Amino acid sequence: HDPRPRERGELALPGWRRVKLFGTSSESFEETRDYEFMDSARKRLRSLAREGDPWCLFLGLTGPHGPFVIPESYARRYDPADVVLPVNYNDDMRDRPGYYGRLQRKYAQLAPDEAREAVAHYWGYCDMMDDLLGLMLEELDATGQADDTLVIYASDHGEFSAEHGLFAKGIAPFDGAYRVPYVFRWPNGISAPGRCEDAFITHCELSPTLTELAGAEPTADPSGRSLAPFLRGEHPADWPDAFYNQCNGVEILYTQRMVRTKKWKLVYNPVDRDELYDLENDPHEMHNLVDRPDLQPVVRDLFIKLWTKAHAERDAMSGYETVSLAPYGPALALGRDD
Repeated sequence: HDPRPRERGELALPGWRRVKLFGTSSESFEETRDYEFMDSARKRLRSLAREGDPWCLFLGLTGPHGPFVIPESYARRYDPADVVLPVNYNDDMRDRPGYYGRLQRKYAQLAPDEAREAVAHYWGYCDMMDDLLGLMLEELDATGQADDTLVIYASDHGEFSAEHGLFAKGIAPFDGAYRVPYVFRWPNGISAPGRCEDAFITHCELSPTLTELAGAEPTADPSGRSLAPFLRGEHPADWPDAFYNQCNGVEILYTQRMVRTKKWKLVYNPVDRDELYDLENDPHEMHNLVDRPDLQPVVRDLFIKLWTKAHAERDAMSGYETVSLAPYGPALALGRDD
């Protein structure tokens, strides 16, 4: 236990180690770990250009993951006083699973001005990542490889950034943690560049996309689909109309399943309260409608979609009476009520 008073940008709970949420580093941009990593990648790009063979290079940078401890030039880029906190910053979470409120209370020790400063540091961190990407794009230009190289800029998850009073990520299935854009750059391979496509995609699409573009044999029964049609300016008529998520916990065991359409998001929490959000009328996910009697047909239809996907992905769910807790079970996906 650390008896010191909590420092600004720090999370402190009795008996737990202190967690740094944000701060300013004494390092310069060129001294950061991610810069050193990107610099080694630039050297590798030069050797790949000399070799002349097709190649694939994966760069897994640490940022902008927490803690948001960044060089002063980036930490000062945004004035916290100009940061407008999300409209759901004060979400009371009373109609959500207890875990969400428990996590929210951990971050409640941050005063609003401290939350604004945390968001400003996160934005500065994102700018630093953009600058690092710029170094790689400059290297592709300098080595004459830019026009024929597909660059995909993405992340494994998002950041709540004070949405619902939360930071980081976790079990909570709000869009802030799950909705991550994919940015593609390929001068000689993308039709009508500059487009923004609004479609449900997941990281499962990455493997079949690269496999098709490389002219390789596809793997058997992939979970995702190739994004190559979108690069050609096409939009497949049968593209999925929903996004699904399977969560089995982050360092704690917590089973959760989710299905999200353009209008609805249903979250199945076997050990706590389920969730239903009307994303058209409640885009900030503040009102859980799962218990409304008039919306039970919606809940039922979404559970059927969820179970249909679970069956296709061989996501086994036990039928034992103490764990079969969803109000509408997987047999409905097979057209049965038993």
